Amino acid sequence: MSVSIESKIGVLLDDPKTKAILEMHVPGLSTHPQIAFAREMTLRAVIPFSAGAVTEEKVLSVQTALAELG
Repeated sequence: MSVSIESKIGVLLDDPKTKAILEMHVPGLSTHPQIAFAREMTLRAVIPFSAGAVTEEKVLSVQTALAELG
């Protein structure tokens, strides 16, 4: 399965490898109390709702890490 920052957060969280990448770059994302609401969104789409927890820089870091998965 090919994943990217355009993938839904739920898809990324459901795979242990991509979940680890998200947690490395956005610590606590998978356990956030409102993560159920964000599962159908992309990482970039949650930026305005994240109170600074998700930034464009973090999204780009996740993109780089996901690309390295192949």
